[in-house]
Amino acid sequence: MKRILALGLSVAMFGCGASKGTVEDFRAGVPTADAVAINVPAAGDALKATPGQEAFKTGTAPQALQGDLSAMYALTRGVTLVVNGGTLAVLGILKAVTDQTPSSFDGSTAVWGPYVGGPLDPITWKLTVVKDGDTYSYTLEGKDKHAQDDTYVTVLSGSHTPAFDASGVAEKNFGSGSFLLDWDAAQRLPEHDQNVGTAAFTYSRPNATDPASIDVAFRGTRKLDGSGTTDADYHYAATPGQGGEFTFATVADVDHDLNQVTEDLSIKSRWDEGGEGRSDVKASGGDLVTPATVNECWNENFQSTFLAESFNADAGYGVESTDCAFTTADYPGA
Repeated sequence: MKRILALGLSVAMFGCGASKGTVEDFRAGVPTADAVAINVPAAGDALKATPGQEAFKTGTAPQALQGDLSAMYALTRGVTLVVNGGTLAVLGILKAVTDQTPSSFDGSTAVWGPYVGGPLDPITWKLTVVKDGDTYSYTLEGKDKHAQDDTYVTVLSGSHTPAFDASGVAEKNFGSGSFLLDWDAAQRLPEHDQNVGTAAFTYSRPNATDPASIDVAFRGTRKLDGSGTTDADYHYAATPGQGGEFTFATVADVDHDLNQVTEDLSIKSRWDEGGEGRSDVKASGGDLVTPATVNECWNENFQSTFLAESFNADAGYGVESTDCAFTTADYPGA
């Protein structure tokens, strides 16, 4: 999920629409990485040093000790970094390309490319964006640079409606829309990474003060530990100055028994603006006779303050009513 493309892209745009746009309008008509970023309070270098960092590789978290960096915080932060990584490369390329002068432009259609980054780059890229009112649809395609034009494959497609400031100017880092990253298509190109499957993003970030939301559906993508493929769904919502929440649902062999049967695993993490937070985890189905739950809270320094496990009463510590910023459990889908 971390990246999908190698170096350099190009853009082609086609479309129709009653209203004409400027080149700057089209530059604001594709999403930026900031528009779809999932922001969780950061623990800095401490996250790198904790065993909890291994959590996002396995989909489970080791038990933290009271006062240690929270394992569930590390899992939440680690998974959000993975999700963000799936967009950074391609959306960064969109910005780099649209910063250039279009190859053609008529107010409804703008074209950058076809483009090859350099003589040693094996891929020709093309991006197509269509203006329809305030909404811009776009398609990013690639092919072997020696192949015919009918061999282009689409690796990114979507639509974006930018937000506008008080004077009616589109704001690059705000808006709403959706897009699909197709790593299976990228596998057909002569240069690609190991990502497979698809990721469908739906997002809304209207401005710097209103709530933002991002939903991602991964289908047929590699598991976090690299062993095979799976589906996973993510939901993020945050209000600047108030905190946010992140939920994660997938299947995993959480009990690691000999049968290797997978269970339904869901995690919901919440945090306030100061960084204090809580994760509530539920596993059900598979070999589990009854659902298993884990609850952990952390303070503003991301240190574990409360832990409870339904399957191991002796493992817990802390007092939920006083050691948690959020004092009641809240499981995804509940």
